Amino acid sequence: MNAPALTPIALLLLGSLVALLGGTKLRSASLASIPLALGALFIGFGSSAAGWWAIDRLGLTLGATALVIGLCATRFALRQFMGERRGGPIVAASLLVVGTVVATDLAATPAALVLSWAATSGSTVLLLRAGAGTWSSGAVRSAARTFAVADGALVTSVLVVWEVAGSAALTAPLSSRTALVGSAGAILLVGTVLAAAGRAGMTGRRSWVLSTIATPTPVSVLLHAGVVNAGALLLLRVEMMTGSRWWLAAGLAAISVGVIVRAAPRIHARVDLKGQLAASTISQMAFMLLAIAVGWPLLAVTHLIGHGLYKAGRFMASGAATASRVRLRRRAPVGRLLPAPGRALGAAAILGVAGVLALRLGGDALAVMGVMAPGAVAVWWVRTRQRIIRPVVMVVGIAGALATYGVVVAGAQGLLGEALPGGAWQAPWWTLGLAVVAVAVLGVARRHRPRRLGTVERLVQPSGRSTQEAAA
Repeated sequence: MNAPALTPIALLLLGSLVALLGGTKLRSASLASIPLALGALFIGFGSSAAGWWAIDRLGLTLGATALVIGLCATRFALRQFMGERRGGPIVAASLLVVGTVVATDLAATPAALVLSWAATSGSTVLLLRAGAGTWSSGAVRSAARTFAVADGALVTSVLVVWEVAGSAALTAPLSSRTALVGSAGAILLVGTVLAAAGRAGMTGRRSWVLSTIATPTPVSVLLHAGVVNAGALLLLRVEMMTGSRWWLAAGLAAISVGVIVRAAPRIHARVDLKGQLAASTISQMAFMLLAIAVGWPLLAVTHLIGHGLYKAGRFMASGAATASRVRLRRRAPVGRLLPAPGRALGAAAILGVAGVLALRLGGDALAVMGVMAPGAVAVWWVRTRQRIIRPVVMVVGIAGALATYGVVVAGAQGLLGEALPGGAWQAPWWTLGLAVVAVAVLGVARRHRPRRLGTVERLVQPSGRSTQEAAA
């Protein structure tokens, strides 16, 4: 075993035990295990010791992200449930989830990866139970069912690989490229795809991710530390050993596109903010897996980190966001409406900045600009439908955000390039951007399409009056 890699995991597990068995003061002190684990993670980086767990660049990056989100979520939970009986179990389960997520990030062999993955699923169910206060909660049951099927497929594939290729295949380093080829590699890859899709909530209307909207906010925040979005890491780690299979990549791409097309237009159909965020998470996870399927792994990793940090912040600010919306609707409109030529000029400026960045940075940054530029233009176009005060400042802000993201991706390419699978077929750089545009157009079309009244809506309509009259 690799002691430097096990140290941060052990600290988090110890903190979980202290939070569960201790009182209010010890519960607060248990949070120190997260910064201690973060320090141990950086100190242990570069250790040459080999084992089932090791600290490489990808594990360090994702583990540090999980610890930052975990610290914010656990502090939030500590304040929210101060003095409540369930405060201890929630904080303890939160630290347990962070510990198992970090173990997944640092797993260096297939056996360690599967064990850590299954442990994360179990600790997530415990966290949902602690938040709900009962095992009969819909979120607990939905997550347990999904994990049992998805993780069961992964474990079954591992057992088959053990039978076909022997135990040595499960203890070989994940970093050894194409060490597991042939039928054994294909079987493990199929189980990996099923487990990743299940964890991402890509299971239709009864997605376990949507069922978590009834859980406390800290629980929703912590799920983005490496639970719902861990499928990317699982796929990338396994693909390093097995290589990719075109037929499996094509199937994953088709499923991901189907989920995006189905889920994206429904995000704004929900009236609850947490429901919108949860539905958006499923769509974003499908996009992340799509990026892996079409051969852009670095784009998936940066999306994993960026989405996790962004969505965690959105969940923690969801209460204040609702009040802010009310204030904005009550406030008299200010600023001025931009004419169509001004809006077009702003969109052209944003696209111009994205094009220059793409040409200068190249590589994965080119694909990132192909995805982000249409989204940035869409944000500009929708926002300028209303009155705005400083349009030039808004254009500069959007262009600056694009530039920052492009530079971050270019830096990540140099840092993480060797830790990601390469050499496989890549779709053209504009493919993912085209998918984003297609989904946006479809969403607008669906939003303006007349829809049939549901059963509840028909029941509440006054008899003998049309829908238009009732609405008036």
